[in-house]
Amino acid sequence: MTKQWLGSVVFLLLLVAGLTTPYVVAHAQSPILWTEPRVIPYLDPNTETPFLLADNNGGIHAFSSQKILGTHEYVIVYNYWRRDTGWSKPVDVLLSPLFDEAHAPAAYLDHKGVIHLVFYGGHDVSANIYYSQVYAAEAANADAWLPPVAIATGARPPITVWIEGDAEDNLYVLFGGNPEGTAIYATESQDGGDNWTLPELVAATYSDTLWPYGLRMHYGESGQLYATWVVLNRRAWGTTLYATTYDFTTRRWNDPVEVDHGIETGILGIQSPSLIEYDGDLFLMYDNGIPDQGVVRLIRRSSDGGRSWTEAIRPFSQHVGGNGPATFVIDSNHDLRVFFGQRTVGAVRDQIHGMWYSEWHSGTKSWGGVKYIVSGPLVQDIDSDKGFDPSLARSAVSQGNLLMIVWRTDPGNGANGAWYSYTELDAPFYALQALSTPEPVVRHAFPITATLALTTTDEERLAALGITPIAALPTVDQTHQPPQVRQLANPAMPLLIGLVPVGFLVTMVLYRHSRRRY
Repeated sequence: MTKQWLGSVVFLLLLVAGLTTPYVVAHAQSPILWTEPRVIPYLDPNTETPFLLADNNGGIHAFSSQKILGTHEYVIVYNYWRRDTGWSKPVDVLLSPLFDEAHAPAAYLDHKGVIHLVFYGGHDVSANIYYSQVYAAEAANADAWLPPVAIATGARPPITVWIEGDAEDNLYVLFGGNPEGTAIYATESQDGGDNWTLPELVAATYSDTLWPYGLRMHYGESGQLYATWVVLNRRAWGTTLYATTYDFTTRRWNDPVEVDHGIETGILGIQSPSLIEYDGDLFLMYDNGIPDQGVVRLIRRSSDGGRSWTEAIRPFSQHVGGNGPATFVIDSNHDLRVFFGQRTVGAVRDQIHGMWYSEWHSGTKSWGGVKYIVSGPLVQDIDSDKGFDPSLARSAVSQGNLLMIVWRTDPGNGANGAWYSYTELDAPFYALQALSTPEPVVRHAFPITATLALTTTDEERLAALGITPIAALPTVDQTHQPPQVRQLANPAMPLLIGLVPVGFLVTMVLYRHSRRRY
């Protein structure tokens, strides 16, 4: 009896404590079911990871640079994915006007449904940054693309270029080059890509043996525009990591902040930055070679727009390796995840390579456990298509809840194309919206009232024949002309062209009429 009474007292005390003490519920992460990884069909096995854009109609647009078999030409290739149809066949949509080499496409989809794309056109000695655009609904039609326009000269390797847009669809391009010294340069357009500013220096290396690389830009939740890059030396070793922001008042980029430096005895130095703004914080993830640890992923956060940064932390202590930039994703639940290629630590025979991901926990300000989309032992196969070492992740979110990740095998371990996997998250689905299409060009007829040097008698004769010396020509549509055509077009040209048939017609009528009189 005494034992029962004591047990009841203990139970009541525990119950009261439980009701009056704050508690934390530990939520177990629901497993995300990914589709079996597959190769994106028809692409060149040597292709880089495609650049992805998701539209509002359930589609994902992919851009890559591929070599034309049997030539030295590289073209920009486009293909499209929908869940119900899969991947379309690739279409060659753009060729560089300079040396037929188009590399490193980067793109932005504006609010009007127009894709704006930039690429590096040329080779190691001479190259430009080219721009083109197309309505997303017509992207598979090569003839619908604006012919590439050089918006900047003096681009140089290592190839790095990016494009981003803001809430007003102003366009911003950063690239690495040497127009006036090795540096990051900027150009922008405030009229949808019709006109571009002259390239302006953003950050110089002040050296012929230091080069910017790994550019990434991001227009954040707060309406701020960010950029990050690294500087490499002649050994392709990353010396310094930079970040900067754009000043919308002065319409110039602010002086960059040095975020981190490579460790001299480490492997590769600073590499592969990527960034995203989330809940008031700016996240910057990158690789750094740590002595006796190898290449590890580090991350810093900034709560003041990139002016200052937290100390670097290593969130994934069981993973190492330099496998290209990570990619951040925010879904319609406003959950943040990061995806990256690496391998587990340990003896070589025990290491597991894969495409991994982790979710950010806002409550604890920490990253959760690492999970995988695909994983397995390293396979080196440079002579066939069996290589396995996922690297260079890229992502797209379709309709808020369909998440696609693409990657490639590290080129040192084989060339077997670009791979993809997707999942449908337990998150709100954004309603499909039809893609915008170009407005039909309305051709208005208007009379040319130019003086044709006719006498009154001649005009009367023509009137008697039912002929009026007025030419009706369509209005020249200046809106849809390429910028270079719009700038060079002669406004008097339609008039001059219209006078030719009119003059010929008048001459023939007068000649025939004079023959009748005699």
